[in-house]
Amino acid sequence: MAKWLNNLWSFVSGKTSWGEHFDAACKKFQDGDHVGAEESFRVALTLARSGKSHVRLFTTLVCMGSCLRAMEKFDDSKTMLRQAIELNPVDCPTDDLAYAYKELGVCLYEAGDSPDAEAPLLKAMEIYARLNKEQEEETADCAFFLARALILQCKFEESLAPLKQSLIIYERNRENRLPEIADTLHCQAVVWNRLEEFEKAEANLVLAAPLHEQLFGKESLELSRCTTEWATSVLSQGKLEEAEALLRRAMTSLQTINANKTVDYADSLTAMGTCCRLQRRMAEAIEHYREALQLYEESDATDHCDVAAVLTQLAVCFTEKEDCVQAEIYFRKALEVTERVEKPNPEILSDNLYNLAKCCVFQQRYGEAIPLYYRALNLVEDALGKDHAAVAPVLTELAYCYQLQERTAEAKPLYQRAIEIHENGKPEDDELADNLIGLANCYLESGEYSSARPLYQRAIEYKQFKFDPRDQDLVCRIEDLLKQMEHAAV
Repeated sequence: MAKWLNNLWSFVSGKTSWGEHFDAACKKFQDGDHVGAEESFRVALTLARSGKSHVRLFTTLVCMGSCLRAMEKFDDSKTMLRQAIELNPVDCPTDDLAYAYKELGVCLYEAGDSPDAEAPLLKAMEIYARLNKEQEEETADCAFFLARALILQCKFEESLAPLKQSLIIYERNRENRLPEIADTLHCQAVVWNRLEEFEKAEANLVLAAPLHEQLFGKESLELSRCTTEWATSVLSQGKLEEAEALLRRAMTSLQTINANKTVDYADSLTAMGTCCRLQRRMAEAIEHYREALQLYEESDATDHCDVAAVLTQLAVCFTEKEDCVQAEIYFRKALEVTERVEKPNPEILSDNLYNLAKCCVFQQRYGEAIPLYYRALNLVEDALGKDHAAVAPVLTELAYCYQLQERTAEAKPLYQRAIEIHENGKPEDDELADNLIGLANCYLESGEYSSARPLYQRAIEYKQFKFDPRDQDLVCRIEDLLKQMEHAAV
């Protein structure tokens, strides 16, 4: 009887029983038995709730939340971790609270809630900094997942600082953190590629690829992803043969591990399509794009942006073949896919509208093109500001559309705005020269030779400065036109 009473007291108080179940749960979790760990954690949680120790309850909630996250039961995990943070016992160790915030942030990231993941990860890093642990590996993990959450939101520049911070810390324990170092180098490369810093991306991937091969082998998903990203960086630098060799290596690896029906294979196909298109091998490019498109459409994990991007590339292929009918079909599909997204990226949507409008212009359907250009213009102005460099191309094409209809009065102010944007930013010589010529043509058509002449002269200076043989014929024609205008003035 005394033994029975002692056991009952242990159960009610939780002093012995909670510890046994909690320790058993932690052991199972460490051994990879997540199902068994969850069962033991649930018993420990019931005992902790019946006891009076808030610290035990907090600890059980956090550990169970981690276990559920490992099992991808993200909703339950978030509930447990949020309850722990709300409880936040006065006598709870501060670094345990930081860990709870970190686990919640990682859980939100893995559940696809990247915007919501930022706040808890930043809070964890703030607590670690107060504890003078900003250089420890828990902080590195927070910084790494924060960077990945920012990347998924296209906040590429913001992700660079946490990526750098995590890499510095991981490098201090290089022997034990090689997987994290390889992943961080890869993530940095993705960011550099998106920021069009292709040489920096390539330098990172040259370091990351051997690490992925060392960790996972030559035929692995991780190395194939790294190789495809590497190919993207060299492809963007115009090194087409090198890019093609890398892509063939990645695609062969994916086929070897039976991953040729995956989104990763579709990514490689898309890059290979671009590689072929830039080498004017249009039939191959179209075949690769179409195969990639099918894989993207069949995958539940595909981002709609991937589908829209491949549709756009297909349309570009047909544009370069001067088949505007087929091009328009794909441009329209790309626009439809982008508009189906709950919160479409305004820049991507603007690009879709802009491409479709240009296709309409090629077919002399100016009435359809103009509202599409204005929609694109409004989107990019609202997203980036009226003076952003991305606004200028839309203004230029809209002005040209008006000019083709001999509506020069409407074209002039658009060309002038585009010129001002180029002059106030970092102008591309060709783009500025094209706008100068467009505006000069408007003045020429209205007989305003004195306004047209200096614009033509400025445009010639830009074209001659480039020493591009393709521009020489245009330069000669403008010079002849200037002579004719000079004679007419006399």
